[in-house]
Amino acid sequence: MSGKRQDLVIAGGIAVLIVVVLMLVLQLYGLQTKPQKPVIGMILQGKMTDKGWNHQNYIGIRDATNKLGLQLEVCDDMQAGSEALQKSIKDMEKEKKLLFLSSADYEADMRQSVRNGSNLIFALPALEIKPNGQCIPYFIRLYQGEYLAGVLAGMRTQTGRIGYVASMPVPETTRGVNAFTLGVHKTNPAAQVIVYWVGSWDDASREIYGANALIDAGVDVMNSHQDRANVQKTADQRGIDYINYQEPMEDASGHNIATMACDWSIVYEKIMQDYQQGRLQPMYWMGIPEGAVDLSDFSAAVTDSQRDMVEKTKRAIYEGQTVFSGEIRDRQGVLRCEKDETISDEALVHMNWYVEGVRFYDERN
Repeated sequence: MSGKRQDLVIAGGIAVLIVVVLMLVLQLYGLQTKPQKPVIGMILQGKMTDKGWNHQNYIGIRDATNKLGLQLEVCDDMQAGSEALQKSIKDMEKEKKLLFLSSADYEADMRQSVRNGSNLIFALPALEIKPNGQCIPYFIRLYQGEYLAGVLAGMRTQTGRIGYVASMPVPETTRGVNAFTLGVHKTNPAAQVIVYWVGSWDDASREIYGANALIDAGVDVMNSHQDRANVQKTADQRGIDYINYQEPMEDASGHNIATMACDWSIVYEKIMQDYQQGRLQPMYWMGIPEGAVDLSDFSAAVTDSQRDMVEKTKRAIYEGQTVFSGEIRDRQGVLRCEKDETISDEALVHMNWYVEGVRFYDERN
């Protein structure tokens, strides 16, 4: 073989080798050929395994990201106002653009991050926050589920006294208490709903104390709006009917008559789809028609006629009937809604009054 031809063969072999090496590099790292999946962040105030609010929110965003083929990073057990929370938000800025803060308590932390120049889009479950390009309020229409729970509780009570352990008097909780009471009055107009205020979303000792105090005051059905199932466990131990919040309670007796179940994946999936398509809405608020909330998991103690009444009421809401419509008066007897009126979403978002039939627990009486 001549020297010139040999040189050509060697050069060709080197060229092939270079191509093979480049192909291997591209296969190994794939940065030029495979786009990175978007990464979604979530921060939880409690542990993701805590049954109730935190667990259901985690399950919801996990299922939604899996369905959409997105990456998910979750930081849990993060207290509002803590340095650890601010560090977590800062760390998430490196590769995430959409961050779900799962508690309204995080509002101040969100605003601090925005002032510090964060490039994240925040989604927060606090409808009363004014939306903008960097803050998207969202929630489930829990009050629709509360209304169904009230319909059932009104039929179940024998004493005419129904207990409600509530976190704090913010619009979210106020809507729930009012809707629950309106539901009770649909099936039992003379019944009272007695509310014990805890002053926190998660305070086990106060929740247990409040549940026992209401039971001692004569209530025979219990509802609550707290992050965990402390009230339900107390009612179960005392042999009192109760409504589960967010998800069923494990190892419960027959007194867990139903569950106000939430499917957060529906909300999260919609927000993330709109985010990917560049068409985020100012606010997201989904309920029974979208399948985001329901009353389900009825115990054997609930009769067929009681289930039928709940289902009939749910169908009416699904078909467009609103909970806060028709004549509604507050605790002072003031007319808040006329017979042919409906309270607007804007008014519901800022609701700060209570309907007739709501009574606040007073330890002196």
